[in-house]
Amino acid sequence: MTYVVNVEVSAKGDSLRDVKLKEQYIKLISSGKEAALERFRQICGDGYIGEFTMGGLLQAVVQIHTRSQSETETLAASLSGSFSMASGSASFSSSLKKLASSNEVQIWTFQRGGNGPIPLTAEEMAEKAAALPDAVKTAATPTQGAIFSYVTLLEEPSLPLADFAERERGLSYLAERLRKARDQEANVRYILDHPSEFYSEPTDLPQLATELKSLNDFTSVINAQANACTQSGGSCTVTEIPMPAPTVRPARR
Repeated sequence: MTYVVNVEVSAKGDSLRDVKLKEQYIKLISSGKEAALERFRQICGDGYIGEFTMGGLLQAVVQIHTRSQSETETLAASLSGSFSMASGSASFSSSLKKLASSNEVQIWTFQRGGNGPIPLTAEEMAEKAAALPDAVKTAATPTQGAIFSYVTLLEEPSLPLADFAERERGLSYLAERLRKARDQEANVRYILDHPSEFYSEPTDLPQLATELKSLNDFTSVINAQANACTQSGGSCTVTEIPMPAPTVRPARR
């Protein structure tokens, strides 16, 4: 049985007030020359970070090894309630401790923000998840930055910064396409790397391998477009290409 633990804590962080551009940078923009705009972008970027969201994150995968299908079904039925949000951390910790005493339990964790040792046991991981809000109060980390356009700092809104906004939209679109492709690729790779965990047919593996190659070709095109946008003087040309469709997904054993 596999359970996913996800605990997130966030709060508003520091923010800039009364932001102004220095005179030399206003002159660069005001010239309207492509070389001057590119120089401005090299120095100042496409926008400025106006504020941060602070917080922390704890993610874990808990894998419980059972000895039979009937044991899996029995444990899943009896413990499902204790892993819900409504049951509270005490019930969650107690359930994990009980499982670890009679079954092999493996845990993989990732933490951002907070402090203290990495949890090594099921009980430690449950305690860590429950204590994350207090830990983050003393050791929060930036989790998100709000980027604002330089247009908001200019008295003359018609100054030529439109290309910067176009580039941002293009890169955001490409980043989202790349994220979806990587998620799909991870699903395919897991099936190919763990065939014993699935009820696969002999014809499944060639189809999955073909899908994986198509995804690799797709991400190469996305990366090339993103690089071209990053290196351009301001414009960002995005050519939409269809993402490879999923092929087969055999059932888990």
